[in-house]
Amino acid sequence: MKKHIKNFYLVYLYLFIMAILEIVFWTNINDCGLGFGILTYYILFPLSITIISIIYGHKIKNNKKYLLTIFFGISVMLFQYSTYSLANMLAFDKINIPHISMILLYGFISLIGIVIGNCLKSK
Repeated sequence: MKKHIKNFYLVYLYLFIMAILEIVFWTNINDCGLGFGILTYYILFPLSITIISIIYGHKIKNNKKYLLTIFFGISVMLFQYSTYSLANMLAFDKINIPHISMILLYGFISLIGIVIGNCLKSK
């Protein structure tokens, strides 16, 4: 069990950061929702997803590492759905569907990181 935790500590750290960002969003510590969105979706998430994917692409030898693409895509989509979409649904009494395109976008970012990690491993 300790080996499993040790192998995926970066994924657990990523989930912890997402939980902190969720708390920050709903406690209104940030006064600028647009700045928070730009920081998370255009800087923090792509950078952390790329770095973690490079590390796991370099470290993990089997093909299970490609499941990270689905994981990162779904995690960012769920984060968006539980923050901005939920706030919109509560404010306007309507139901929004999740943006499936976020799975593709952030999954592709993760795939690029995994490919870079594979290339670094082969050298």
